[in-house]
Amino acid sequence: MTSPPQPPPAKNPSPLPPTTISALDQDTLREIFLCLPSLPSLVRAALSCRTFLDAVRSSPAFRRRFRALHPPPLLGHFLTTQDTTIPTFVPLRSRSDPDIAAAVRGADFFLTRLPVLKDDRAVSVPVPPPEDDDEDAVSGSRDEDEDPVPEWSVHDCRDGFVVLYSWSTQQIAVYNPLARTLDLFPQPPGREDCEGDYSEFYILTEKEEDNLPCRVVSVWHGEYGARAMVLSSDTSKSQIFPWADIDGLWPHNGKLVNGCIYWNIGMTDAPVFNTATMQFSLMDNPPHIRGNDILTAGETKDGRLCVVCAPLGH
Repeated sequence: MTSPPQPPPAKNPSPLPPTTISALDQDTLREIFLCLPSLPSLVRAALSCRTFLDAVRSSPAFRRRFRALHPPPLLGHFLTTQDTTIPTFVPLRSRSDPDIAAAVRGADFFLTRLPVLKDDRAVSVPVPPPEDDDEDAVSGSRDEDEDPVPEWSVHDCRDGFVVLYSWSTQQIAVYNPLARTLDLFPQPPGREDCEGDYSEFYILTEKEEDNLPCRVVSVWHGEYGARAMVLSSDTSKSQIFPWADIDGLWPHNGKLVNGCIYWNIGMTDAPVFNTATMQFSLMDNPPHIRGNDILTAGETKDGRLCVVCAPLGH
């Protein structure tokens, strides 16, 4: 009796191709990106290749989650002085962090996209190449043969956006120096009839996504009281609110904290404007405040309102 034929020997399985990072799907890439230490490091990684950039751009939920896990670091301060035509940016000394240093080098802290006056028209100037990070201050100075940006002053700065007002063109600008995105608003209607009043501008909406409009609240105040106006980048119309009988709003000392603007003036109370209800009110000052004390509103790490008091001249 013959034995049955033996099956042919099994072939060795072909080795799987090596897995590279470019072969990872977008969900896996996003989970890896969450382990990055800071927002500048995420920006640096996203700009390294098209695949990484698409993974970050295509998921608003991921960007919100990353921001919640990694609060953005402070890059520096804008200073407004009388002898410069635009604010001067002074970066913090974070030379040990290459991602933050790269973010400062690549950003447009010269504010070069702001319009300049040329033949009575406002035009934008080209963006120059990034400066070397050996400089301690990124100032608004340029070569003598270049046109400076005329008389822009900072009114608000938060979440990567700068709100500026031009005394020459009466325009309001909302600019992100990191992303180089710019929204321009014309002079609010009726502002020319308010000579002697003061105007302040604050950004209301953090433009986290490209499809969200940029909203700015303008607060006018003078001897007759105060009123508010909301400007939005998605419409040419402005929302104007009635005058309120309230005083004590000193020019450019308001502070937007958790949706409310606080003017820290007065021995016993301080004016407050709620940007949700568009109503003015008065808040009691902390006890033991003296007439020469300086008050400023702020926000604690857990998001609660705090008031800092310092004697004048200290």
